[in-house]
Amino acid sequence: MSKEETENTLDQELNKPKFDNEYIKPIFYLVIGSVFKEIMKKFLGSKVDNLLLTNRYFKHVFLIFVIYFSQELGDQSERINPSITLLLSIGIWLVIVMFSKLNMFFTIVVISLLFISFILRKYSNYYKKRSKKESIRNLLDRIATYKKYAIGAVIFIGFLYAIIQESKKKSTFNFLTFLFK
Repeated sequence: MSKEETENTLDQELNKPKFDNEYIKPIFYLVIGSVFKEIMKKFLGSKVDNLLLTNRYFKHVFLIFVIYFSQELGDQSERINPSITLLLSIGIWLVIVMFSKLNMFFTIVVISLLFISFILRKYSNYYKKRSKKESIRNLLDRIATYKKYAIGAVIFIGFLYAIIQESKKKSTFNFLTFLFK
């Protein structure tokens, strides 16, 4: 393999995002940010706070920026192309918006699956340091991977259910209004 091919392969590997705890971190940052809302309100000023409360589009753009910049705090920030980080930020934003539309049942299921997935990932990392437990670590990794697909499926199904319920309530259903409200 030539030096150029090696560099291209290395670039592809470095720019390939790894959906792991690295991309769950922005969600936790958002939770922490929501806990400190009053502090953020004083920090940003009343005009920005009022804009966030009254303009639903600005609120979503601001959320995308927060997700983008919180990803920059991660370990992989220098290795991933900024355009890919922006696309991932938009993807995470979309998942958060979809999650915010879920009813209580779907919300509890997703939070439970996230909690279980996080614990399984911790055990996998724990057993990674102990080479004797390779089979357990592989099993935990497979289960965690299936949990990610299950989480995505539950969010998608719950979001579709929310759209159906909302469209039954209103005769003039507008998807963008539903998405951005």
